[in-house]
Amino acid sequence: MSAPWAKPTVLPEDPLDKPARKRIRTKVDCDKWLKGNSYVQLTAFLSILNDSVKGMTATEGQAKPKGTALKGIEDHIDELYSIIDDIPLQDLSQQRYGNKAFKTWHARMCDKSIPVFENLLPDKHKSLAPEIAVYWKDAFGNDTRIDYGTGHELNFVMVLYCLTKIECIQADESATMVLSTFRKYIHLMRRLQSHYSLEPAGSKGVWGLDDYHHLTFYWGSSQLLDHPSITPDNVLRVCAEGASEYMYLEGINWIRTNKTGNFSECSPTLASLSPLGWTKINKGMFKMYHGEVLAQWPVVQHLCFGTIFPWAEDAE
Repeated sequence: MSAPWAKPTVLPEDPLDKPARKRIRTKVDCDKWLKGNSYVQLTAFLSILNDSVKGMTATEGQAKPKGTALKGIEDHIDELYSIIDDIPLQDLSQQRYGNKAFKTWHARMCDKSIPVFENLLPDKHKSLAPEIAVYWKDAFGNDTRIDYGTGHELNFVMVLYCLTKIECIQADESATMVLSTFRKYIHLMRRLQSHYSLEPAGSKGVWGLDDYHHLTFYWGSSQLLDHPSITPDNVLRVCAEGASEYMYLEGINWIRTNKTGNFSECSPTLASLSPLGWTKINKGMFKMYHGEVLAQWPVVQHLCFGTIFPWAEDAE
């Protein structure tokens, strides 16, 4: 990958002396985060993945190289998907918010998290399994609030980031990360959201993109760059047909399937993009991700820093 990925991460001899932990406690800390090297590298990573899927269908992305780490993550996602039906739902009439059966699913996911990465990582990096598992455990929603939002989506990306930084995922797997592994994760999350009635975390209601995700629309709009026939003003007509190949259309189709009312009323932000071109939408999605996720203290206060993804002062 291009800079800042030209050199692999140099790790200390004992990474467990510096476990991943939260460091953004105040708005001042948030400003430090936005000026630090970890922020620069993470946003570069997001941009590299965005570029890797430009004009590419899901089928084309899934045909790209897939190494042991991505295969292992996808296999485990399949396993997590399969245990949903093993956990009986609780009576929602006795609950104000999401279904408390999610707590059981979440506990099972957490129990398996460290062993998953111990199995995936080569011997020289096995001691990093607990650190990467910190992000994994926070990638599927909060079991106390029974909610899910863009901060949890970010934590799944952090797993991919960490594995890339220690070279367990290779440069030629970028498109696969997005169109196979990340997309499989999104499918699991859609199932969890509907099955357990997960509350949107920090949702802006109709003024968000959808209630839970952002990167599906950022990377999904890159897929549609220079598309000969799918344009922003006809996505509502083709979203059902094109959902299997394009994440943006899949996201639109999910909204139309799960929300009632006119699309322009329930999703005015997405509806307002129809006069624009895909290039402008794609750039706008990244700016919006910075402004609404990476620069938002209520979101990034939960982000952890450790050996692979260091806090600025620790890296000096």
